[in-house]
Amino acid sequence: MEKKKIIAMLPLVGLLLASSCANQNSVSIIEGDKDPFKKYDEEVNVELVRIADSTIESTVLNYYPDETITNNRFTELYKNKLNLTISYKFIAANNEDYQNKIVQGIVNGIGEYLS
Repeated sequence: MEKKKIIAMLPLVGLLLASSCANQNSVSIIEGDKDPFKKYDEEVNVELVRIADSTIESTVLNYYPDETITNNRFTELYKNKLNLTISYKFIAANNEDYQNKIVQGIVNGIGEYLS
């Protein structure tokens, strides 16, 4: 019975050894300056999808008439502090529309649908 336990654990031990060796040779994602919130030298465009029903406009944006879902204090903060430009491929009015658009993207090919 003990032999079976040891044999069963050998693949696990091998996996642990392999992963520990791999970590020694891996390259750090952040090289040089270690600040993950450092502003990018070149502008980076980030495209998102989201749900935004009429409640957002009637409650939140009602108090900030100069702001929209696509242009607001947060998109400006990302632009000014990180040099990130946020844009949306689509903004769905509700969860059902969002799911339908995602399913269409998967069926038709995400790259073609979202580009």
